[in-house]
Amino acid sequence: MIENLDSYRLGETEGDIILESSEDCREVALALARQAHRSLHIFGQELDPAVYDSSEFNQAVRDVAIAHPSNQIKVLVHDADSVIKRGHRLIELARRVTSHIEIRKLTEDYAHYNEAYLIADGRGLLYRKHAGRYDGIAAFNDPMRARELVRFFEEAWQRSQQFREFRRLQV
Repeated sequence: MIENLDSYRLGETEGDIILESSEDCREVALALARQAHRSLHIFGQELDPAVYDSSEFNQAVRDVAIAHPSNQIKVLVHDADSVIKRGHRLIELARRVTSHIEIRKLTEDYAHYNEAYLIADGRGLLYRKHAGRYDGIAAFNDPMRARELVRFFEEAWQRSQQFREFRRLQV
């Protein structure tokens, strides 16, 4: 559990937070999503359910998505099939809020990138060098590092594949 996390402000609070557990990652991801006003970028092998598959996180993402017509939530995953089979909450949300949330599948060119991260408003970040582990760092005001990760994200996004199954209409 991270002490004083509620005192951290996106775009204001300086310094890194050391992440050591899935609970740390989940708490920071939720805090960043709740404070985001414009955008969220999520990158990884999959949408780690221990971090991103909670009703609170889903609600925070929804709030960002619908707050303004220009807001965007972009998600890139490599193992899209397992995300769909698991029935992840973000998949269902993306199916309902299609104009603001888009999920794409990474091409094989990016299969060896084992990092996982979330970027909030191009300033805050949660970064794990190894997606299968929960040790990492977070920062609420690191625009330089966030910009670097978003730049890589956008490069991968341009080469990614739209995944039809994400858009399947519910019956």
